[in-house]
Amino acid sequence: MRTPWQVSLLFIGLGGLATGIIGLLLPASHRLAALLALVAGAGVGITVLAIGIPFPDENVFMVGSILGFATVVGALSLAWWRSSADR
Repeated sequence: MRTPWQVSLLFIGLGGLATGIIGLLLPASHRLAALLALVAGAGVGITVLAIGIPFPDENVFMVGSILGFATVVGALSLAWWRSSADR
């Protein structure tokens, strides 16, 4: 069985991997959007950690990682959609 820390690191790594792949596939003029998606995901994760500080638990870190990953995927989808309109 996986621990919450392993699941958290898995989602953080998958977010970085997705950002790298989509960033390579985006046109050069839109590549910054992939980096901004990663920044947005990190911001959501940190916000969840800040809200969860009164309740210190490894599950708070896991929830922050999952929500951050979901934000990265959503922002990358938006970047992909916007760049396809320019092609």
